[in-house]
Amino acid sequence: MFYVLFVVVVVSLLCIWLVPSAQDFMTSNTMWNGIRDFRSRFHIEAITSLDRLPGQPEKTTLVAIPYTEYTGEELARLKLFVNNGGTLLLMDDYGYGNAVLENLGVSARFAGVPLVDPLFCYKNEQLPMITDLAPEVKENGIGVLLLNHATILNNLEGAKVIAFTGKNDSLLEQISDLCLCIDTAYTSSAQEIHQLAYHIICDIVESSMFGDKS
Repeated sequence: MFYVLFVVVVVSLLCIWLVPSAQDFMTSNTMWNGIRDFRSRFHIEAITSLDRLPGQPEKTTLVAIPYTEYTGEELARLKLFVNNGGTLLLMDDYGYGNAVLENLGVSARFAGVPLVDPLFCYKNEQLPMITDLAPEVKENGIGVLLLNHATILNNLEGAKVIAFTGKNDSLLEQISDLCLCIDTAYTSSAQEIHQLAYHIICDIVESSMFGDKS
């Protein structure tokens, strides 16, 4: 009986070691929902406790995905990390990201509702696709960004909502600060004009952030 139990334990340990995890965002996950390649490319160190955060974090970026609720002590450590110069990349999968934002005194909140697009999507509206990318992004071989059950941010201080539509008197005009309505019955014609507006807006944002490159 002892030998049978020993063999079962050994086989189980070998399976755990050889078969990678399929859990989302795990560094050992080799599939599409894992981050093993991300860890390898950027030399990411996985930590199991916020106690391992450096005391001088000026050149450190922490990627946090709060699936479980942080304790008050952990939230205090995150705030100290940011206040001391660390960079926090907060990602939320319908978890406890808003608790972190509130603790940091940030007004923005994850909406907690899916971002859907029935027109530009992959298989269904909860997998929206972004195809109009900046030239420098395309130069790095990225042609499409696929969002998987994404959400939006609310309560952005000073943010203005710009909407693009091909229909006048639409609901978008009522809920946006600026709505570009292209009065045409052809979707392709509206999209062509929208793309021109996208690039103009991106150019204005880049110039305000990084200066005029011309």
